[in-house]
Amino acid sequence: MYSTLLLHCANKFITPLFMLSNRFLLFLVFFGFGNCLNAQTIVTDRPCQTEATNTIPKGSFQVESGLILQYDGSNDKSIVLPTSVLRYGISNLFELRMVHEYNIKSYGNDSSKKDNWGIGDLQLGAKLFILESDKTQISFLSHLVLPTGNTNFTHDDYAVRNKLIIGHVLGEKVGVAYNLGYDYYNESIFTYSFALNLNLTKKLIISIEPYGSFDENEEHVSNFNTGLIYLAKNNLQLDFSFGLGMNNVMNYTSIGLSWNMPN
Repeated sequence: MYSTLLLHCANKFITPLFMLSNRFLLFLVFFGFGNCLNAQTIVTDRPCQTEATNTIPKGSFQVESGLILQYDGSNDKSIVLPTSVLRYGISNLFELRMVHEYNIKSYGNDSSKKDNWGIGDLQLGAKLFILESDKTQISFLSHLVLPTGNTNFTHDDYAVRNKLIIGHVLGEKVGVAYNLGYDYYNESIFTYSFALNLNLTKKLIISIEPYGSFDENEEHVSNFNTGLIYLAKNNLQLDFSFGLGMNNVMNYTSIGLSWNMPN
């Protein structure tokens, strides 16, 4: 009942946002969402796939949460509400992290629709800030995936996710960040992402990002997304993003909110 209600709300309110966002995709391609370039209290890993090099300040706690509406194929639809990253700064160079999400997935057409819902696998991890120079930053992130999710939303085994995170400042308002990753989910998966970021104002950032993966069979999955970040306060961020598959059937829309609580 509740999953059907959420899917109905998504169709009524969120799906039109996705349709509108597609019309502006080609326009946004020439700009750049992702990691904030201007000095501010909060820097997040939302909403893009490319993680920020920054770790959060010592003693602070940060919540990064959002909603994702995703379509896979003609009749498959999923909602992640919420998808959340919880971060705690052990020092200015090292943070602990936890990722959790609640999933609703709808299969089939109107005459044979089936809904599943449940909690996804819990992720526990850390990010370490390694190097900073005048225009380059490097960090490393690692997560352990625990098979704690409900049926239909669990990997049923332990897994790992790792990313080398690199960022460069190209100018006062322009920067790039890219990740090279290695995941293991019963097979090796190599991931990549590249974000071009542009500060439109002190509070508004826009970005574009190609990202994808290669598995052991050298199968390449290629995707693209873009979005906006708005700094509502020094410790409060709002974001909107959308993306699509370049060589696969997929599209998604996401909105999110992030909040940093200083020590």
